[in-house]
Amino acid sequence: MIQNQLSRYGAISRIVPDLAPGAKLFIVSDSDDTTIGPLNIASEFPVDNDGVVRVYTTIQAASNAATANRGDVIAVLPGYDQSLTAADSWDKAGVTVLGIGRGTMRPTIRYTGISGEVGLSANNIRVSNLRFLAATDSVTRGVDMDTGFSGQTIDNCVFDFNATTNNFRVMVRAGAPRSIIENNRFIAEDTAGAWGAIALKGGAPSFTTIKG
Repeated sequence: MIQNQLSRYGAISRIVPDLAPGAKLFIVSDSDDTTIGPLNIASEFPVDNDGVVRVYTTIQAASNAATANRGDVIAVLPGYDQSLTAADSWDKAGVTVLGIGRGTMRPTIRYTGISGEVGLSANNIRVSNLRFLAATDSVTRGVDMDTGFSGQTIDNCVFDFNATTNNFRVMVRAGAPRSIIENNRFIAEDTAGAWGAIALKGGAPSFTTIKG
């Protein structure tokens, strides 16, 4: 029986109801899941006939592969855990980064260096259902909604710490106008290194909505 590659993407895309016609779905999973073991994601979702690789081990790599303003979605699989020591720049306009999983299985970005941050550096990026975890003291910031862009969304994410004295100085810096920050959880301890959940970048985030 010949398996239909499109049927695999169709199955997983059912959890992405707003996937646009013509958009591509990229998958991010831990390295052991993409090569060996029961999931073996890379063999289930091989390279497209047009040469586009769909499975990656970092969100940054998947973002680099996406095409701006096509409606591409990066699905981050349950249990994913990435250590971040330097800055990532997710810079493809109109791309959605969607975590799959809840509770302890929500995909995690683990900040193990104080200069680690996720920069949203394009218009209309959406980040949903990820866990941003401070794993060292005084991480400068978790997510930077860059002032040069607009229409960004962060929703249903968790910002947390994994041990006493580990913290974000700022969890989200809001600089992109006409953006939305909603239904997120911000968890911190009362310690000198933890400054706040959301920092507004001067007058830059005009017409931005913060709720929930």
